[in-house]
Amino acid sequence: RTWGEGLVSTINSKRQLANGISAFAVAAALCIAQPAYAQAEYGNIEGHVDGAKAGTQVTAVDNTTGQRSVGTIDESGNYSILGLRPSNYTVTAEGQEAQQTTLSVGQSVTVDFVTASASSTGGAVVVTGRRIAQPTQAQTVSTNITPAQIENLPQNQRNFLSFAQLAPGVSLISPSGAQQLQAGALAPQNANILLDGMSFKNPINHGGMFGQNFGDFGNPFPQIAIQEYQLQTQNFGAENGQSASALLTAITKTGGNEFHGDVFLDWQPKWMVEKGHFQNGPKQDYDRKQFGGDIGGPIIPGKLGFYFAFEGTDQKVPPGTFNDLTVTIPQNIEDLVNGSISRTFKQRLYFGKLTWFATPNDTVNLSGYKRKQSNLADFGGNAPPEHGRFLQTNQDRYQLQWRHTAGAFVNSLNVSYDKGNQ
Repeated sequence: RTWGEGLVSTINSKRQLANGISAFAVAAALCIAQPAYAQAEYGNIEGHVDGAKAGTQVTAVDNTTGQRSVGTIDESGNYSILGLRPSNYTVTAEGQEAQQTTLSVGQSVTVDFVTASASSTGGAVVVTGRRIAQPTQAQTVSTNITPAQIENLPQNQRNFLSFAQLAPGVSLISPSGAQQLQAGALAPQNANILLDGMSFKNPINHGGMFGQNFGDFGNPFPQIAIQEYQLQTQNFGAENGQSASALLTAITKTGGNEFHGDVFLDWQPKWMVEKGHFQNGPKQDYDRKQFGGDIGGPIIPGKLGFYFAFEGTDQKVPPGTFNDLTVTIPQNIEDLVNGSISRTFKQRLYFGKLTWFATPNDTVNLSGYKRKQSNLADFGGNAPPEHGRFLQTNQDRYQLQWRHTAGAFVNSLNVSYDKGNQ
């Protein structure tokens, strides 16, 4: 056998060995359960119960939906309840007073049940109390945007991404008019946005969040349907992928045990807008309306709930004018480029969700989202109306999510269909 044949044989042997190692690694990954902490949109409640017997249960009840989740106390008196939906919870243990706690996206909260006592030994008085619920510190540098902030902080675009600017080093940029999330000095395509566990990143056209690449305006999702989110900017886990600068993890609202709803209307007419200092002639047309609402509640109390949200925007703004005082141009050309045709924008956002609490350990969410957007743009200034065009953005997304908890592990299945064009 020649040297070349021996070399080929050696290479083939190495490839077979590498393939064997890869197959073993894949098999091992399929056989070994992944820990719950990889599920970024969920939270955990853990703690210690004084004097409790091993096997005693601790129950956490979601104050919004009524879902009950159970953890078991071990020999050391410790317990953990994993994979919980962010919400307000009532935590109870046998023989202990119930406690209230708030669980945010991606956080673990400690709730201890310590028996209060006072004793006197050698003239000293020792008082033992109960520690209140505290979040557990993680290595990730993150900022949580709470439901109260989303509901109460003012911002005039109803874009839920605007609140991300509360995190250090994060800003919104508008290279093409629509807003994109930027962290540090990296471009928007280096950030990833997860909504109910599924990515909204555009992997094909310019990166960044889908639907925010072109157009003068536009929101990626109805703000009224966002419950809360967490923005990670340093040391976030690599299990999420496609996120080199920041990772935004948001969850949507869900129907609870009580019917609830909101409506809103923001209107900014022409007479509310001051005429520009350098604008010649009469005040140009301007009109902007943002409107919408949501409703949610039980279909079968404690078992099946629904939620629906809608937001719309109608906007009419004047095009840019050609006011270069250093250049003399014929009047007919000036009239052509400084026309009276307004730039129009129209957007409709729809979101619906069904939540089924099949068992205390199983939750199934079925949701649908639709975005329709039309923007008459690309004219004004030195571009005549004939240069204008309609920029269309359409997106349809349907998602099925199943979460199952089993002891110290959480299993999550996400299946989605996403079709979009811009």
